[in-house]
Amino acid sequence: MIQSRLYADLIAACRDDGCPICRLSVQASDRYVDAIISDGVNDMEVQLQFVAARGYCNRHAWKMLERQGRPLGIAILQRAVLDNILMDMKDVADTIDNAQRRRWSNRDRQKFLVAMLTPHRECAVCHHELSTGQQALSELLSQLGDAKLITVFRQSSGLCLPHFRQALTLTRDEAAALRLIELQREHVVRLRDQLAEFIRKNDDRFSGEGSSAAGDSWRHAIGIVSGQKDAQ
Repeated sequence: MIQSRLYADLIAACRDDGCPICRLSVQASDRYVDAIISDGVNDMEVQLQFVAARGYCNRHAWKMLERQGRPLGIAILQRAVLDNILMDMKDVADTIDNAQRRRWSNRDRQKFLVAMLTPHRECAVCHHELSTGQQALSELLSQLGDAKLITVFRQSSGLCLPHFRQALTLTRDEAAALRLIELQREHVVRLRDQLAEFIRKNDDRFSGEGSSAAGDSWRHAIGIVSGQKDAQ
């Protein structure tokens, strides 16, 4: 049976540390940012989306600096936003200078400008990242009867809590939901036990027992409870 590219990506993500859905989402956002700042900055639709969102969110804006530099592409996009902001500020000033000037308080003017400067759409990278995560979760849920996927998922870190919640919200298949809950419980119990062992070995009475898999459990727990670093 020929499996999809997403299935293969999911298998590969399960073989790395951390929530596999977080990993696929972050990889997708990295590729998206690379494509935009390398080849898409002069695309009018890309610029309009970027301007309407007032750039990318803080996390994804700074990610641009991590993606092979591309200072020219970054400069083109940021200039488009700043040009639009200046136009908005001029529009506000012109409106205030018109006949309504006497009826506008300073607070009214501020509120008008705030409304003009507020993003009119979500960060495009956030949207792409969220969409990728939903597609990956749907693939996972649809393949919970696949022996290979079950094997690698069991060996993985399991889903982070945000993606586990999202998966249970997405699925209408009761059998798939129950199967996922069963598998996820195995991961949570294992990590909880590793944390308990880490805490025990930090007791002076047991500190000489040597290290174990529990040594990094506290770090893994952050990613499982709150989602992996840089993931939405």
